[in-house]
Amino acid sequence: MLLDRLAELKKAHPSLIDRTIEDLSAEREPNELPPPFIGAKRAALDYAFRHNTVEKIIEDLEALTSNEDPEVRRWASETQTVLHARSPTSLKVALYAIRRGKHLSLVQALEMETKVATAYCVSASYMFF
Repeated sequence: MLLDRLAELKKAHPSLIDRTIEDLSAEREPNELPPPFIGAKRAALDYAFRHNTVEKIIEDLEALTSNEDPEVRRWASETQTVLHARSPTSLKVALYAIRRGKHLSLVQALEMETKVATAYCVSASYMFF
């Protein structure tokens, strides 16, 4: 609905766009879940994933499993479990692609994703699972 309303705007002045977005925004419904990463858990995520190496991320996740906040401890432990179940090579490729993609245009990022997926499909091996 928001995209439809924005597409209908004849003269898309920033203030008009802001007003349209504001008109269509609403408070969270009582039955809606809150965003998954807020507060201490969001701070922990940002802290652990600030690194450019998988090894450092895993080190920080390990340290966070001793955090005083039980929600952070649980999240860090579950995230560690997921990462340990993945191929180290695929984790490193994914991290590199995410970091590199941040500085690419959409077309460049999609081209990079296609190349990564193609390389995986052509040479799929135990290293990617």
